[in-house]
Amino acid sequence: PTTGMQSLGTLQGEWSTAEDVSADGTVIVGTSEDTQGRTVAFHWTEATGMQSLGTFGGRNSAVNDLIADGAMVIGMAEDSQDISQAFLWTARLGLQNLNQVYAGLLGDGSRLVEAHLLSANRRTLAGQGYNASRGRTEAFLLDMESQWQGRLIWLGTLGGVNSVAYAVNDNGFVAGATQDGTRRWRAFRWSESAGLQTLTSSGTNGYAMGISANGAVSGYYEVNGRPRAFRWTPQNGFTELPAFGGTQWAGFAISGDGNWVGGTAREASGGWRAVRWGILGQPQNLGTLGGATSCAQALSHDGGVIVGYSFNSANRQRAFRWSQATGMQNLGRWMARSVNQDGTLIVGGINGQATAWTPELGMFRLSDYFSALLSSGSVLLDAYAVSPSGRYIVGIGYNSATRRREAFVIDRMP
Repeated sequence: PTTGMQSLGTLQGEWSTAEDVSADGTVIVGTSEDTQGRTVAFHWTEATGMQSLGTFGGRNSAVNDLIADGAMVIGMAEDSQDISQAFLWTARLGLQNLNQVYAGLLGDGSRLVEAHLLSANRRTLAGQGYNASRGRTEAFLLDMESQWQGRLIWLGTLGGVNSVAYAVNDNGFVAGATQDGTRRWRAFRWSESAGLQTLTSSGTNGYAMGISANGAVSGYYEVNGRPRAFRWTPQNGFTELPAFGGTQWAGFAISGDGNWVGGTAREASGGWRAVRWGILGQPQNLGTLGGATSCAQALSHDGGVIVGYSFNSANRQRAFRWSQATGMQNLGRWMARSVNQDGTLIVGGINGQATAWTPELGMFRLSDYFSALLSSGSVLLDAYAVSPSGRYIVGIGYNSATRRREAFVIDRMP
């Protein structure tokens, strides 16, 4: 509607055909003629343009399906003998010949010819193959178990018995809180290369609740047992945010650009209000749904849209969506802790179980979905955040290997 028809180009050949698209429209796959006159599968995004998926040495390849976020593509590619081979492609690993990956499952002479359908949970693949024992072409169903579901990383603690992750960005930086050896909670920022980096002193409890795309962190720390909101940036370090009129205020979320912090603050009259802090301005009152309490829990990339919860006039808790144009809108009886940038993945927790929702699967328990990544007895207890792209999910779980509750990161990139 905004740009009209946009050319995706070719692989420097005469033609191209778009054949499938991701749920949010940002990834498109299809086939194109290349400079050698071959028909080759492609993967297109606005950032990368049209990328050739290649072949296994033959002339042709074709795509048949991709998962909702476009991170995995399946189809057929010919080898140097012009024999069709089922493939699976990811940005990290490139084109994978499924006959080589799963050679141990195939009898002598049997071959997976073409991959046609991939389940939303990345575990099951269906297609057509040659069954040598029966001497005929047949449909196949392949259970890939945890092969393409990603990684689970336990973050540990700073000497205490608990840690929890509250936010994550698409670079894999995590914000959360961990107990130290004195059982005090310390706000932290974590990365795979640097590990746990503490943001608050050991003399008081502190919690990092949000993280922006550029690594800025929002949260709160306690002074005489009362919370005060803060913003932390790699450039300026720790900064306390201004009060709202009362003596207690807390930051829970930060916009993707790092310019806005959302949370809740107590008015001088005693009520709690959802608020938004800018870099320079005083806190902005977002109102309520008629009750005495509201809290901002997540912000869009530019801070223009805020979600959280509020009590209505009947003193019932409801989710809300706020913008400058619409004000606070009632979304019904639902607690949305975090959502990715296109709204296709929501995470939270129900009755001690980390949960998620997608349009394809509806509501499901993360411990069930990622069961192949969990050791016996381990469980994902609560999910607090999903990164904008949906790649990372963070929260708290029980790690049976260490017999303690720990923060976790799920990297959904296969």
